[in-house]
Amino acid sequence: MNGQLTLSLEHHRLTGINAVAQMDPYMQCRLITAMRSKNQSTVYALNEGCTLTWLGRGIKPVFVQEFMSNGGQLSDLACCLDQIEALPA
Repeated sequence: MNGQLTLSLEHHRLTGINAVAQMDPYMQCRLITAMRSKNQSTVYALNEGCTLTWLGRGIKPVFVQEFMSNGGQLSDLACCLDQIEALPA
């Protein structure tokens, strides 16, 4: 493995807002704070046991690259700030 993170993505089904909804409320709050501070309206999320998130800046993380190489679309992972804020606490 050479120290690289490898993920088995064939069993995930939670993407975007559904993945964020599975996060601990404290982590959802931290995500909202991070999005506001970076003036981001979209986050990309995948739930594979724990929710992996990316604000869309910089190099795409491994989970996004592998998701897309397995036929997924970046838009499948996207969720908006207003969707996250609307989640029940």
